[in-house]
Amino acid sequence: MWQIQNREREEEPPHFRISASLSSMLRKIIHLDMDAFYASIEQRDNPSLKGQPVIVVMGLDAPHRHGAVATASYEARKFGVHSAMPLAQATRLCPQGIFLPVRLEYYRQVSRQVMEIFSQYTSLIEPVSIDESYLDVTENPRDAVDIAIAIKQEIKSRLNLTATAGVGPNKFIAKLASGMHKPDGLTVVRPHQVQEFLRDLPVESILGVGPVTQRKLNSLKIFTIGQLAAFDRTQLKERFGKLGLQFYDFANGIDLRPVVPARSHMQISRETTLGNRTSMDSIQQILASLAEGIEDHLKKEGHCARTVTVKVRLDNQRQMTRSRTVFGKLQHKEELLKIALPLLEKIDLKGKKIRRIGLSVSNLISLKDPYQPQLFD
Repeated sequence: MWQIQNREREEEPPHFRISASLSSMLRKIIHLDMDAFYASIEQRDNPSLKGQPVIVVMGLDAPHRHGAVATASYEARKFGVHSAMPLAQATRLCPQGIFLPVRLEYYRQVSRQVMEIFSQYTSLIEPVSIDESYLDVTENPRDAVDIAIAIKQEIKSRLNLTATAGVGPNKFIAKLASGMHKPDGLTVVRPHQVQEFLRDLPVESILGVGPVTQRKLNSLKIFTIGQLAAFDRTQLKERFGKLGLQFYDFANGIDLRPVVPARSHMQISRETTLGNRTSMDSIQQILASLAEGIEDHLKKEGHCARTVTVKVRLDNQRQMTRSRTVFGKLQHKEELLKIALPLLEKIDLKGKKIRRIGLSVSNLISLKDPYQPQLFD
């Protein structure tokens, strides 16, 4: 199986592209997405919340209601409430909502129980976040659809929660499929169904196509994935660079990215997608939540970090990062934020819309081994 990612594919000979494409079709990938995870846990644990608009908030006790929505139940989403929305806005849209504080450590415990279920079917599990993972079940002799059904049933019976699954020949298709029928859905795309599945979907369904890129594609009379797949590949490269080649591959159902199990010894990162009207106060609250997740991971693995990186992706897909390496050992949320917040301030965000924000730590140190600082630290 090909293990080749994001290389200069425009220089690949045609026979390589055909072989790689066929190889990507041989995989069995499942994308599992827990349904309104935090809110569903709260509704499960408190039956009186069933059917109610539950809104779980990061920084609920922050002054001037500067918290941000972490998760909204499907009942709350009917009022327009969504993740990363400022608390004040969510209150205006859904004044009858039941607002609860985030219980992150408890949610992580439930997430680990979900991962235990996944591990019964494959060791190739790539967590995207606390409530979302890719599974490569290619080596499992069972049909991928049967596996997805079994996982969903076990999550329901053991944890009394629901998950939506997408099954496809690669990560891109599986991810798209899982977004089709939520909650508690299952969408299957067999290799021979890929082109039909993609053809009429809007072009903004392509990974990496934000509002700015969408407008540029629309100006080329490209409104659907099928139209993008039929567009000249060379012109896409000229107009969008390497990203244009990625768009072309995805539009043609090609995604060679492998499912990569988490490897904590290299880097630990957390990131989340933001709403269009997220305030800076909300962003800081979200950054604090990401830092808390990294702290938990560092403690679990027995590591400290020396480098902190803040990553911001804008609506136009431009990505900006700021990093700082320190002499000491970083592990606690407060220590990470003391570095991360000034890094965020160094990024010029005036008048810009943030699409995604991430926090990562690297240059990890094992607490089991004595750390000898370098001369010029």
